[in-house]
Amino acid sequence: MRLNTLYTQILNEGTGCPVLKVTKQIQSEVIRFKSDEDLLRGGGISIEALDRAAHGFSEGDIKTIHPSKLSIKWKEDHENVMWEIKKSGMNITQWSKQINLNEPIDVSFKNGKFFIEDGHHRYVAAKTLNVELNCNLEIKENPIRVLAPTLGYDEFHRCLYKQVSSGVSEIVEGSKIKTNRGYLIDNGDKYTKLTTDKIEYENALRLINNPNKHFVKYYSAKPHNEKYYELVMDKLNPLSDNDSDIVDMIQQSLGLQEYMLDSAKRNSIINEFKRNPEWYEGLGSIQDVLKIINSIYQMYLYAKNNTFSLFDLRAQNLGRTNEGILVHFDLGSG
Repeated sequence: MRLNTLYTQILNEGTGCPVLKVTKQIQSEVIRFKSDEDLLRGGGISIEALDRAAHGFSEGDIKTIHPSKLSIKWKEDHENVMWEIKKSGMNITQWSKQINLNEPIDVSFKNGKFFIEDGHHRYVAAKTLNVELNCNLEIKENPIRVLAPTLGYDEFHRCLYKQVSSGVSEIVEGSKIKTNRGYLIDNGDKYTKLTTDKIEYENALRLINNPNKHFVKYYSAKPHNEKYYELVMDKLNPLSDNDSDIVDMIQQSLGLQEYMLDSAKRNSIINEFKRNPEWYEGLGSIQDVLKIINSIYQMYLYAKNNTFSLFDLRAQNLGRTNEGILVHFDLGSG
């Protein structure tokens, strides 16, 4: 399908429905029904299909998980384990080897992160020994809210049926669609973004003319029609859970541009991090924290020198290049 035809179908908003992500599993479930009413009476799309479309997996798909992918939800439980190890008289490796790792830990998934609900002893042992854990996964995020934040259950299914029956579903197979300011289309090694945000378009033009390694690489930026701008940009790798937690921790202290660019305030916070390694215990080293602070500092400095604002510098808007460089990729108005 030609890209212009794809855009025309995506931007056809006369149906009153957003363009939804449709996987082959969802499509195969929808086509068994003769109408949207039949689909709803039949119980709708299975939770497994919805979870896989929204999150990339269902609860039954993940039976093991590496501890590096886990985030600590109950910090007191984790601290109690570390206290027990200290009181045991053993070093952490000796202690870990005597922990039974056969029993699965309980893990929840929400807001893009895996959290330990129960099994902190096994988590610490597996992390120390660098082995995977058996797990029972519970997804605590409504997949319909992820796939279509503005639609209720019935509306979602009616729009889904309309999209599949009209043949539009083929255009979003495997694509990631954003609905806040436009659409993000996966073209393989690049993304094409259709956005209504003029500020994002203007920032993309600045970066094309004056690129910086800490911002996503734009290949082109131009008006598509009266409503949308078309941006072609590099694809990035998502941050690890640990990197995301470090970014959030830094932003709680140095989140404002004027704080990050104030040498005295920045150095004061850095010294606090050095004095309190327990703040990022299990997330990384002080070197990891300092590297991320420097990357965010470089982003704010570039923005100041090129007279544009970073409205939304959060972990969810950062990624890494294949070379491991921290990069900001969502340069719109928030």
